[in-house]
Amino acid sequence: MDLIPILPLVGTVVGGLLTMVPQWLNSQGSRRQKRADIQEQTIKDLQDAMAALEPICAIAGVSRRTQEQNAESDDPEETQFARKKHYVETFQSYTAAKRRAEILMSRVEDSLARQLSTEMIQSADVRFRSDDEAKAHEHHFSMGEKFTRANDRLGEVLRSLH
Repeated sequence: MDLIPILPLVGTVVGGLLTMVPQWLNSQGSRRQKRADIQEQTIKDLQDAMAALEPICAIAGVSRRTQEQNAESDDPEETQFARKKHYVETFQSYTAAKRRAEILMSRVEDSLARQLSTEMIQSADVRFRSDDEAKAHEHHFSMGEKFTRANDRLGEVLRSLH
């Protein structure tokens, strides 16, 4: 007889729990989906950034070598200024593209994809800093291979998200 006044209270608590548990489970699923969506967009952005880095790296490297080779030339001031300006602009484009790729790469959860992306970005830097045109071409080829491996892994990760 003493339990009869408590039964409505127990029923209310149990009913409240039964409505809260599905809501909590649903919010957990939403968080996982949101995380997967963010990871998907990050990977797509990284693929685009690495693809953009490759040609920018080549142009900036050629511009850097041209600037260094003609630093002491007797060209008119306007020509020297234009060459310096072009070098600065291409260098800024290269560093911005490289930093964007590095930032995006750091957000990728898959460690192998991060490692392969890091290798590609480092290869781009070696390509940019290469003083010899023949070596620069070799580094460019190597960078392309590393891009392909990183891009393939990123594609695998994308497919596994869904």
